[in-house]
Amino acid sequence: TRKEIVKNISLNPNTDLRILSNLTENDYNNMLKGTNLYGLGKTFVKIEQEYNINGLYMLGLVCLESNYGKSNFAIHRNNLVGWNAVDSNPNKATYFKSKEECLLFVSSKLKTNYLSENGCYFEGFTGRDIDKHYCTDRKHIDKICNIVNKLIKKI
Repeated sequence: TRKEIVKNISLNPNTDLRILSNLTENDYNNMLKGTNLYGLGKTFVKIEQEYNINGLYMLGLVCLESNYGKSNFAIHRNNLVGWNAVDSNPNKATYFKSKEECLLFVSSKLKTNYLSENGCYFEGFTGRDIDKHYCTDRKHIDKICNIVNKLIKKI
């Protein structure tokens, strides 16, 4: 059954992010119910199809970085990850037309720079590998996994 399939889905710091979750738009929307990110399920499915990146990783990343869509940048700039909000000048954060545009842009950058063998920040195919260059928080991927594994229970 669908419940049994979903029960075996999880994310850990060493998950190969090329292995897709194959969750549905409804699955993602159920996980995001009650958050400012509700309704983006179709985009997470699109990310898996177009960029071959596990949608659960992207879901956890944007939930963490945008406080479930409640951050100032998420609300006023549709920027779900603080893209270009450098420590020395957070106001450089990019404006996006929509949350979907942000998600697809960031997925494209992750695919090209972090998850491609010729990418400038390539270290491997896991969240732990991405974090070697993506951020300074050594617990970043653990936080992403904790969020995802809690949200999966809502499916």
